[in-house]
Amino acid sequence: MIRASFVRTCAVVGISAIVGAGLASCSGGGTGSSSGLVTIKVDGLPTKQANPAGRKQFLADVAAFNTLHKGKIKVVPSEYVWSADTFAPRLASGQLENVFYVPFTEPQKLISRHQAADITPYLSVVPSVKSANPKLLSIGQSSGKTYGVPTAGYAEGLIYNRTLFTRAGLDPNKPPTTWDDVRADAKKISALSKNIVGFNMPTEDNYGGWYFTMMNYSFGNLMETKKNGKYAANFPNAKSIQVLKLLHDMHWTDHSMGSKGLQTAADVEKQMAAGQLGMYTAAGDNINTVVTQYGGNLKDFGLSSYPQQGGNSTLAGGSMEMFNPKDTPAQIKAALQWVQYEYLRSYTDSSAAKRVFAAQAKDKTTYIGVPAVPLFSGSLQQRYLNAENSYINAPVNNYRSYGSWLKTVKLQPEPPVSAQLVYKALDSAVQQVLTKQGADPRSALQSAAGQATTAISSGS
Repeated sequence: MIRASFVRTCAVVGISAIVGAGLASCSGGGTGSSSGLVTIKVDGLPTKQANPAGRKQFLADVAAFNTLHKGKIKVVPSEYVWSADTFAPRLASGQLENVFYVPFTEPQKLISRHQAADITPYLSVVPSVKSANPKLLSIGQSSGKTYGVPTAGYAEGLIYNRTLFTRAGLDPNKPPTTWDDVRADAKKISALSKNIVGFNMPTEDNYGGWYFTMMNYSFGNLMETKKNGKYAANFPNAKSIQVLKLLHDMHWTDHSMGSKGLQTAADVEKQMAAGQLGMYTAAGDNINTVVTQYGGNLKDFGLSSYPQQGGNSTLAGGSMEMFNPKDTPAQIKAALQWVQYEYLRSYTDSSAAKRVFAAQAKDKTTYIGVPAVPLFSGSLQQRYLNAENSYINAPVNNYRSYGSWLKTVKLQPEPPVSAQLVYKALDSAVQQVLTKQGADPRSALQSAAGQATTAISSGS
């Protein structure tokens, strides 16, 4: 799911390219010249209409980089925006840039189809990559080789209302860690008032299937598995039925999920902002949405680990830069230098990091200190955090359990084939059990599996 609140960070100056319905990617490769000048095309240039300020800053970055490498490297920016509908045709027609963005759903497919360059021999150009968070770096690796550089990541957790926890007699410093705990706590919170819901989730616009997928990961179940070189739907099975039955029982037996079975993501976020919802699952950046878009009280909200039921896994996403398989070694080296300059420099240069946070501190729609998946490990990540400390304006004590949990949980990318169509099919299954008290979880999932199988077969 490409989350509207997720940003692809322009790390040098702290200006974020908002991604919305998609992110950036590809268009015809550059070439070297007899003079020794290496020309590369790069993605990520915002359009004038969508983000004029971001466009201005990106062009300024391109100009500064070209000046820094005058006579050696020339960057040519592209406006193409990645989407599932247009990326495959552009890939097939050879229109990829030299370096291009993909979300975490794509790297393993591109690697298996030999549609991304092996950059392992050139990583010495950007030594910082060796210190990248191995959980994120592995998403762009295969058989000991590296094909991509992660530039941002998120992992789903549990956002909860600390005030409602206290009112319900629960300890806000000990949020639930299992789905059994969530169910028990949700009943106590919903008992506070008929206008208060213990736990909730969106069920429309593919969000029902997305949230259902997250829950399956935490139960130890994947929605797609690979058999004989092809992916197939991995439901219904015992665990997916267990997840859907849990939702059914929380809604109809416990009455802890409110009365509405059909809801958008905005509906749930507004409910949380109004102080009428105890818990829902989301990544930390969603707190910004609840507070800045819908008027929630920042101090009310905690962020904790995604509830588990045997899977020790959570859905993760993010951005990865990959490289055209037709690139020359000189182009790959030049492209790696661009990725370092544009997306990683705030981790290797403390002054650049301070400029990032100073710019964010002026932005009233951003709170600093809400945790995300660390991009690096060791001293590079600590340097970044040290620069952040002077600008923190969020109640970091409300999020401590999330940060420590990230060190132990497995980060699981979204389904690799036709994810949005699979989510759409699963929407109907989730909606059935939340709108029809007698709906059978197995039957609902069998119907969704038929639709998902068609989608996966056409997208494999």
